[in-house]
Amino acid sequence: MIGRGAVGSGGLRRVAVCRVVAVVPAAQQGWSVLVQGSAHHVESESERASVLAAGVEPWAGGVRELFVRILPTRITGRRISNSRTSR
Repeated sequence: MIGRGAVGSGGLRRVAVCRVVAVVPAAQQGWSVLVQGSAHHVESESERASVLAAGVEPWAGGVRELFVRILPTRITGRRISNSRTSR
């Protein structure tokens, strides 16, 4: 979800990349996932209902009313760990 002014109201059809990283300092491990694909505005009520039902929340503060969906063409990832803790 993003703010309305960030992308505008025109039809968005772009190649997009989204990277998500999580780290658990106490366990000295984490993960990284990279999603690549085409992005488009979520405009129909049924699509918006699907996103809201999935519990998607913005990581940035403020009101977010514009949803963008990435249709993945490639998904990669890796687990990050301290080699001493993974034995």
